[in-house]
Amino acid sequence: MIDGELKYQLGKEIFTLNPGQSATIPLYAHHRFFSTSEKPTKFLCELNPGSKNFENALQIAYGLAREGKCNNKAVPKKFSHLAILFEMSQSYLGGFFSLIQPVLKFVAARARRKGVEKELINRYCNSSE
Repeated sequence: MIDGELKYQLGKEIFTLNPGQSATIPLYAHHRFFSTSEKPTKFLCELNPGSKNFENALQIAYGLAREGKCNNKAVPKKFSHLAILFEMSQSYLGGFFSLIQPVLKFVAARARRKGVEKELINRYCNSSE
């Protein structure tokens, strides 16, 4: 944790990290990160093993947000973009929302066949910025 306050949920337990603290999430463990603070939060997340698809998903998500293609909660306005991001990042919904996971998978596959994933990668991941 670098600055601010970060909460993470591992299973049903919620933990708080402050600057200088760290945590390791076990591989494939159901988890989420969030903040309830009004102040900015800055943290470093290391994926091991690394994942190019996860990295691309982050770049695409930030690119979509930067261009105003997300709502005020940073969720892509196009459902196909959201579906592709879930697939690329290997993110899964928990609880009641897990019922829409098959829909996300179907929409992502359809969008991928139409070339949407490739367009997103070319637009947001292949730049030399």
